[in-house]
Amino acid sequence: SYPMENTAEKTVKSLPELLAPAGSFEALEAAIEGGADAVYFGAGDFNARMRAKNFTAEELREAFKLCATYGVKTYVTVNTRLRDKELYDALKLAESLYIDGASAVIAADLGLVSLIRRYVPALELHASTQLSGHSRLDAEALKTLGFSRMVCPREMSLEEIKELVASSPLEIEMFVHGAHCVSFSGQCMMSYAMGGRSGNRGMCAQPCRLRFDMPGVKNSYPLSLSDMCLAGMITDIVDTGVSSLKIEGRQKSADYVYGVTSVYRRLLDERRNATKEETAYLAELFNRGDFTSGYLRHSYRNMLGVRSGVEADNSKKQTDFSTLRRKIPVCARLELKIGKNSVLTMSNGDKTAQATGQIVTFNSEGKAMTEQAALRNVSRLGSTPFVIGDFSLDADEGAFCTLSEINELRRKACEKLLSFERRENPVLLPSYVPKESAGSKNPVYTAEFPSAAMICDEALSFFDRIYVPLTDVSKADGKKICVSLPPLMFDKDISEYEKKLEGYSGEIMVHGLGQALLAKKLGLECAASFRLNVFNSYTAKELEGFAGCVCVSPETPLGLLSDIPSETSVIIYGKLPLMHTQRCMMSNGAENCSYGGFGGRNRPCAKKRAVKTSSGTCDGTLCRTVMTDRKGAAFPVVGLEDCSNLIYNSVAIYMADKKDALSVYPADRYHFIFSDESKKETADIIRSYLLGKAPSSSEIRRLK
Repeated sequence: SYPMENTAEKTVKSLPELLAPAGSFEALEAAIEGGADAVYFGAGDFNARMRAKNFTAEELREAFKLCATYGVKTYVTVNTRLRDKELYDALKLAESLYIDGASAVIAADLGLVSLIRRYVPALELHASTQLSGHSRLDAEALKTLGFSRMVCPREMSLEEIKELVASSPLEIEMFVHGAHCVSFSGQCMMSYAMGGRSGNRGMCAQPCRLRFDMPGVKNSYPLSLSDMCLAGMITDIVDTGVSSLKIEGRQKSADYVYGVTSVYRRLLDERRNATKEETAYLAELFNRGDFTSGYLRHSYRNMLGVRSGVEADNSKKQTDFSTLRRKIPVCARLELKIGKNSVLTMSNGDKTAQATGQIVTFNSEGKAMTEQAALRNVSRLGSTPFVIGDFSLDADEGAFCTLSEINELRRKACEKLLSFERRENPVLLPSYVPKESAGSKNPVYTAEFPSAAMICDEALSFFDRIYVPLTDVSKADGKKICVSLPPLMFDKDISEYEKKLEGYSGEIMVHGLGQALLAKKLGLECAASFRLNVFNSYTAKELEGFAGCVCVSPETPLGLLSDIPSETSVIIYGKLPLMHTQRCMMSNGAENCSYGGFGGRNRPCAKKRAVKTSSGTCDGTLCRTVMTDRKGAAFPVVGLEDCSNLIYNSVAIYMADKKDALSVYPADRYHFIFSDESKKETADIIRSYLLGKAPSSSEIRRLK
């Protein structure tokens, strides 16, 4: 048993829900056979695994019915970011999911969430990991938006999860097995930048699995993480009090789903950690090199892995699942009272069904029904998923009932147990009305720098507002120079950020809902960065309660800016941060760090790291390198003070000579992102925008 700490009386921790993937109907049956408490799968065109088979409307209804029979909850992913013109169809999908019986929807687009909350209010909402929620303040914000559960990122340590569970007003769901996204969830634009396939919109091409070269790093696949396996830490995980354990794999086979689910089911039921043999079996099902539990253990070494041909061959040999054979024990009670109707009651624990037959007669010839005969006929459940677990006969002496009538009672009771009633939504959906144009605006110019030391005089003159990291708060006046919080804020960071912001007044840039709540708590105005993934006007409207200005996602075409009437910012220059990795790639997880770093996200390093930039200048604080793909494109990599890494695009957005095109589309702020530019390069860029100069190279990215 696993006693709770700090209680007068030792009690056993309740088991978390086991949540399994179902990318196809066969995989759904495999998850049920393996013992899943809940399953998750995609529907329609609005989920983050568009390459998975997903379910048709008819298959969805069958899936809901099947899962209801087995007492398995159903969570449907509607977790892509949406354009305004897509929201109406997504809302109709959400309503149909509720009516057909979905237990909950896993959502990421706050605009869609606002519409579901208004028009399908009874539908339970789970915050997708794509919403980047990872602190109690994130959970508090998500609760106000209607969520009941938050899926936390894979990058959190065991201690961080335990602290989050203890303070969160929402249920917490965590991943325990399967593939990693190397970028912090919801913060990746690599696939979009490299090939135009947006991971935020469900079309990730997984460029992280490709070869990249980095100076001083031997591994040529610095972004390809091994699969997660936390089977060896189940007892510790149960002790955190987390509500749900999630297995990744909506694109995996039914054999994989059954095998992984059945192992974790056994570990949970027996309240123990996996043996070496069980871990080896899981690796044979699917793996990339060795398994890793690095994030949960807060250790970043030996986390990389590339899938080999031998591993692929081993996976093909695993054929554990053939068909759904699992039976559901039911309790049955047959009542034979002379002069009254015969009654058969069957219950599977969650649902009770009762069938009524003919009037029971007295048989004077001694042919009264025996318990053995009644059980024999009630037990003939054939192709149904039921099996008699307990049976009782309550009969008057001499009561008689024909075997054919018992068969009919059994048939009626089974039909009722298998029946699945659709719900009704009392709120009428609105008619689709296209958004009106927001109209023209007169934007101001803003910029962000990785370090205050990189700001040149021309930048001070040109920009209305400049954002610098929190570590440079002493250089911020709250007017011209303002503070940008770090991209992520975990629970352990909150008090530290509050302390650093003491005495600061002015606007701050925030990168998540929890950070916006912190700003409100401190009485500070804030602007939301592109990391909040604003793709539509409803999301922007929803965020008005959190931030004064929101940066529209760089993935949003210029032509759609007119759909967004809120105060908005648009990025018109800079190399976009494509990934935020919690593991330090340039040191290969601290294997070759020259500064005594931890190898990944940790408290800020004690040392100041004076490292030259690619341009030959020195900002005095940040580690830097480049990552080169197979086509020769160089992606700047910046090591932040907490040893996490930002990967920037190989080319910059450049719109200096496109002022006329920009002016057609409304924005309140034009935003610049500087990454590895020298002061001279920064000054040259500013002059180009003042003069409207065309780029000197074709190696740029245009807003379209």
